[in-house]
Amino acid sequence: MTMRIAVLLFFLLQLSGNAFAQSGDTLSLERFMTWIRENHPVALQIDLQQELADQERRAGRGVLDPKLYGSYNEKKFSDQTYYNLQDYGLKIPTWFGIDFKAGFESNRGNYLNPQNTVPQDGLYGIGVSAPILKDLWYNDRRATVQKANLIAQSTRQEARIMANRLYLEAMVAYFSWTRAEAEISLFENATEVARERFIATKRGFTTGSKPAIDTLEAHIQWQTRITSLNEAKMGLIAARNQLNNYLWLEGETPVELAENTHPEKDPDLLTPFGGLSTMGDSAWIESHPEIRNLEFYRDGISIDRKVAMNNLLPELRLDYTLLNGTVTPEDPTTGWETNNYKFLATASFPLFLRKERGQLGKLSVKEEQANLKLNQKRWALKNKFNAQAGKVRLLRDQVTIVRNNARDYSSLYQAEIRKFNMGESTLFLVNSREQKTLEAYQKLLETEWKLRIAWAELGEIMAQLPNIY
Repeated sequence: MTMRIAVLLFFLLQLSGNAFAQSGDTLSLERFMTWIRENHPVALQIDLQQELADQERRAGRGVLDPKLYGSYNEKKFSDQTYYNLQDYGLKIPTWFGIDFKAGFESNRGNYLNPQNTVPQDGLYGIGVSAPILKDLWYNDRRATVQKANLIAQSTRQEARIMANRLYLEAMVAYFSWTRAEAEISLFENATEVARERFIATKRGFTTGSKPAIDTLEAHIQWQTRITSLNEAKMGLIAARNQLNNYLWLEGETPVELAENTHPEKDPDLLTPFGGLSTMGDSAWIESHPEIRNLEFYRDGISIDRKVAMNNLLPELRLDYTLLNGTVTPEDPTTGWETNNYKFLATASFPLFLRKERGQLGKLSVKEEQANLKLNQKRWALKNKFNAQAGKVRLLRDQVTIVRNNARDYSSLYQAEIRKFNMGESTLFLVNSREQKTLEAYQKLLETEWKLRIAWAELGEIMAQLPNIY
């Protein structure tokens, strides 16, 4: 029994340094998080968010894609061709609202509209269509491309938010498993000590050196330890099953934690992990995904506001096409003369601009609202960080205090054992010292667990938990 007590004391002293014995394979936190990033279904959804962002940007840039066009219009009746109209070409839109185009027109028929009359071999044309006031410096095309870029960037920020939430939940599960494993080891040793103490006390009663009441006392203590061990085992089962929710193999195949797998040692809880060592530095706020998304929302309103301001301008568009009916494959540059052309000018301007001015006014209000919401979110994040950082600091101090208390209880317990062996103490006092020591180390495990979770929550607030973005 004395050897078992020594083993228990050694274990408790080791635990006070926040380390516990391990056997079998070790699943480190880093390996666990890498496993999640590479195989967890939610992490794979995050990867798809990245692809979705790329597709959003591609779709937005589609407004600048060159376009082939063509039309074929024919009417025949009573063996007569009333008309046969063909028009084919290529249109190239640009960032500034200017369109370049090249086309071919071939029209025939007995009842052809005179304005559609072209040479027998068809008519070629190259030209440009350009806005002069409205849509020249800013237009719907530019707005569409810019808003598509904002949506793509916002989608990436949403992926960061999803990743941080996933990693926080996974870390909580991992740290709960770490705590449950430590409690199992604690009560396994304590139960074995209580069992051997009961056997020794019962033997002493048989020889007449121990009273019957000590036997009952030792038996109750042993049964109490068994109950505590069973409760710890139930906690470990729940913790392992919770951890299994985050274990997946490649190919979206779930996997269970092996029985001989144990968590890694975490010898230093007083300093942060994952790059969270600069507490108090508020630079992270401006790169926070929620802040970035609010900025993208505000920038989207700003884009709409530019479009609304553009709509206040008079609309004047010029369309000029240079014509050529004598193009040959041998020399396509011949026959182009400046006196052969088509020209079109269109203009319009609302007299009161009530619709345009109303839209601009609404967007100005929305932009101001977005700025207010952005400032409020910055302040809320800062206060949330300060509250969580204060919690971390207090828990760091608490871990030091509880750890020292646990060591002191261990020293009292060890001293009581020595007095008991010399006949200067009672089994009741030994059991009492042992119970207080176990409670102290349970409190230490709980406080360390709370500190780990607090660090993880602080990382989630800052959006700086491990991620691939």
